[in-house]
Amino acid sequence: MFDWLLQISALSSFFTWGSICFAHIRFRAAMKKKTQPIVILPFRACFGIWGSYFGLIVNIACIVSQVYLGFAPIGGDLTVEGCLMDVIAVPVIISFCVVWKLCKKKQAAGWVRLAEMDLVTGRKDDLARSHAEDTAERASWGYGRRVFNWFC
Repeated sequence: MFDWLLQISALSSFFTWGSICFAHIRFRAAMKKKTQPIVILPFRACFGIWGSYFGLIVNIACIVSQVYLGFAPIGGDLTVEGCLMDVIAVPVIISFCVVWKLCKKKQAAGWVRLAEMDLVTGRKDDLARSHAEDTAERASWGYGRRVFNWFC
């Protein structure tokens, strides 16, 4: 049982990070659709939208390779227990998603279109002032600080 829980938690991290990357891609697409500038965001991803695409592709590749290795193990000893152990997280997470969709029905479990996304609720009202202050502070930075900030 411990091994199954360990596999579920290990493989579920790929689903988690993949969904974070996908949410970031959709968020940036909604900002573009609503013509909101990215520069006013107080925190931006270091590699931008391309980092999220790369992360999503890598997470999907890791899940696919784990499922492949579950059905075609390197040692060649294909057992039901070994196969189930390697891919147990995939049906568990998919079943959780299906149960969530069934429980929510159509109340709040639908797909939100980019044009309908609410990008304003919860934001600071003074984003323009905050952006101006941030820009002024960055202008006073030296070359070393700018290089350090670019990497971090």
